[in-house]
Amino acid sequence: MNKKMILASLLFAAAPCAASASVSFSDFDGPGFLVVNPRVKTKLKQEAFQDVIAAADVIYAGDERAGRKDHLAQLELIRTLTAVRKGRVTVALAALNAASQPALDDYLAARTTEAVFLKEAGWDAQTGVDFRLYRPLLEFIRENKLRAAAIGIPRPVISKIARGGLAALDKREKALFPADMPAETDKAYLAYVRTAYKALAPGISWPNYLTAMSAWNSGLGANALRLLKTAPGGALLILAGNSHIKYNAGLAAYVRSRAKGLAHCSIATEDAAKLEDFMKDPAPLADYVRFISR
Repeated sequence: MNKKMILASLLFAAAPCAASASVSFSDFDGPGFLVVNPRVKTKLKQEAFQDVIAAADVIYAGDERAGRKDHLAQLELIRTLTAVRKGRVTVALAALNAASQPALDDYLAARTTEAVFLKEAGWDAQTGVDFRLYRPLLEFIRENKLRAAAIGIPRPVISKIARGGLAALDKREKALFPADMPAETDKAYLAYVRTAYKALAPGISWPNYLTAMSAWNSGLGANALRLLKTAPGGALLILAGNSHIKYNAGLAAYVRSRAKGLAHCSIATEDAAKLEDFMKDPAPLADYVRFISR
């Protein structure tokens, strides 16, 4: 399944080893990881990338949800932030519904086993992703006593909007979203989302589909903003699908526009096979693009 099909399917889903806290760019040394600044067509050196991460207050780290190396790259970001921020790091997980926070807290505090966590959080139904992709990240968070927060919105609710608009939601479902849910306006992002929409089966209108994406991004953004208010002075790392942060739109735009006094940095992932063509005419997919061999 390609990434455009994945973006479409997210709306309609049925619902390693222990790491140290030291800064390490070992994963970036190999051919699987390469970071590009699209604004100046420059490949970043490891030290320069570390400086970028160290200077940011809010980092939007995109991924292809089933990409193992995408999540390993996110682990490197967590390691780096933990070192440079001396543990003052909050990791926001868009893959996990906010209602699962108690289960996540118990798991990270070692009060429950992995099996109990997966059952209580409804991991498989919520994410549709193999937990093994996230296990190294959560193990590192637990071992280093970092704060982690579930900021996700239930996919059945997003699907409901896509099929019937916001009017289809009941009072409880509407409470999952902020009062202000701006429509997506970035032309490049709209074209990206529209391509995903075209891959859907007939019966879903474009206005409702776009409303669903806008609501999803706004809900994630509002949950992320609450974390900033409760943990000032630390770094917030938001792990979310590329579809929520590309072109600095979506979730990234929602938070940036409401936390203007902070330093923001977005990092999208892309297939390394596309690097050569990308460097000829870099698209502004994010502040930085991380190329990964998949």
